Amino acid sequence: MITEYSQEFKESMLQKIFFNPDRSVVSFAREANVPGSTVATWVRNYKKKNGKIMGQKKRKQLWSAEKMFETVLLTAPMSEAEKSEYCRKQGIYPVQLKEWKEDCIAGCRNAPDKKYIKEAKELDSPKF
Repeated sequence: MITEYSQEFKESMLQKIFFNPDRSVVSFAREANVPGSTVATWVRNYKKKNGKIMGQKKRKQLWSAEKMFETVLLTAPMSEAEKSEYCRKQGIYPVQLKEWKEDCIAGCRNAPDKKYIKEAKELDSPKF
């Protein structure tokens, strides 16, 4: 028997997956009682069609670099529970705080090490 899933359900699953990159696609699939291969196909098709992660562009536009930096400083001494509460109130995700902190640290490097430069070049170089 083939199970049909509504577009709304698929989009809800994709949003959960993209906003929680620390968890695997399979873990979300199990939680929703959907075959992992089915959810993986939804993710692959979404990325092919849209070429970016859902919501990523919108989130970047809402927060200036200064606001992100201030938020990293403000939340640094907080416990995980306090950070989660702060994020809910601000409409952001804890994983974003982690990314912003990493971006701040990377931006503060006086002399980037060779490994960092190599990784940056690999990310920027076109793949054929």
